[in-house]
Amino acid sequence: GAEAWASRAGRVLNAVTEYGEVEAAKAAVDAAERGAVDARHRLRDAKAAFETVAERRAGQQAELSALLHRKPDWGSRELAAFTDLCQQEHSLNAQFAVAREALAAAEDASDQAQADFLSALRSRYHCEQVWSDKGRRLSTYWTLAVVALNTTMLGLSIFVFEPRKREATARLVADETRQAARDDMERMSAAVTAGVRKSVRDDLEVLLKQNQASPGHGFDTPAVPTLLQNARTRQFDSLSQLDQVGWQLTLASVVALITFGILGR
Repeated sequence: GAEAWASRAGRVLNAVTEYGEVEAAKAAVDAAERGAVDARHRLRDAKAAFETVAERRAGQQAELSALLHRKPDWGSRELAAFTDLCQQEHSLNAQFAVAREALAAAEDASDQAQADFLSALRSRYHCEQVWSDKGRRLSTYWTLAVVALNTTMLGLSIFVFEPRKREATARLVADETRQAARDDMERMSAAVTAGVRKSVRDDLEVLLKQNQASPGHGFDTPAVPTLLQNARTRQFDSLSQLDQVGWQLTLASVVALITFGILGR
């Protein structure tokens, strides 16, 4: 399920980032803390037991001293009490020695547990510091890699892609400009040719009307070459004007390309 997947993902992430050492250090600190708490509890119990035995021993010694002060007046009862007190003293001395040794052992164990706890804390701090340093180094490396990638992409865009894009756009604009100029030249040439033909036709119609108006004079033959010469002259003038227009269009396209190139930079 989702929980199992999250658990596996967490383990993989910890293995990749080496966070398992930090987790182990945390577990060691928790165990050392529990050991220190248990050692303090045992020390407290050992102190209580030692104090109890010490109080009983002190009371017994006080009672024995008082009995010894009345030694000249002893009877059978005081002698029996002295015997009991001596037996109690021997037992209490043994208990006192055992309690004192237990207290000393508990103190040593508590000190050792506290030292282990402090050592575990230092180890955990060291592991967390090392892991944090690794994270900062990885973050720095990733940042440098991203900066290098962005710089490379920017350089490619400026020095490779953009010039190609401007070149393709300039070529497209030049092709469209030349095509437009050719279309305009063809339209103007067709218009000039049609105009010349119409002019010749109109001149011929005028000559025919003049011939019909003066039938006795006949057709003016020298007027025909003159008419054709005038037509050729008008056609030449129109073609010269058309050529000038073509050069103007070509110059305009070159200026447009140069302007586009400057603006593209």
